[in-house]
Amino acid sequence: MGCVIYDTVYEMINIQYPKCIAGKRNNPPEDCGGIPGYEEIIEALKNKNKSENREILRWLGNYDPEKFDIDKVNKALRNPENFILF
Repeated sequence: MGCVIYDTVYEMINIQYPKCIAGKRNNPPEDCGGIPGYEEIIEALKNKNKSENREILRWLGNYDPEKFDIDKVNKALRNPENFILF
């Protein structure tokens, strides 16, 4: 009795990916400490002059919680294997 091996090539034609058409606010920074950490970041951004917030603000760099990058979102939607769940 023999064994037959088939090589199959799948051609992806006219695949429809979801597309974001609107949104607001940036996702939390990676490794921010979950919901409590994100709340601390938002508080630090509201009170930039407090000395205890300097370390957080330095770590954040130019992070803007209000920035929304629709192109970044749509790129992630087209490449689901690279998804980072927000």
